[in-house]
Amino acid sequence: MLRSSTLRVQVPPSQIVYLKFLLEGYDHLALPVVVDGKKAEIKLLIHPTELEILVSLIKEEFPSAIILRDEEDGCSGSI
Repeated sequence: MLRSSTLRVQVPPSQIVYLKFLLEGYDHLALPVVVDGKKAEIKLLIHPTELEILVSLIKEEFPSAIILRDEEDGCSGSI
C-alpha cells in the first residue's frame, strides 16, 4: 500500500501562490493544502521518498519558512 508523508510549513503569506507554482514546476512534487491563509500555514502531501527534495527546495526558496509539524515522524522546528 502506498502512503504519503505530510509536512506542515509556514511561509510568508505573500508567497503562498509562488509555492504552489513552484511545486507544479517540479512535476507536482507535493500537493499543497492551505490550512490557514492568514498565517500561511500549508499542509504538503508528498511521497516519502521525495521529502528530502521538498525540504531542500523550501530551504532554498523560503529561508524564513518554518516546519510546524511532520506528521510522519513528529519533527518540528525551523528549517
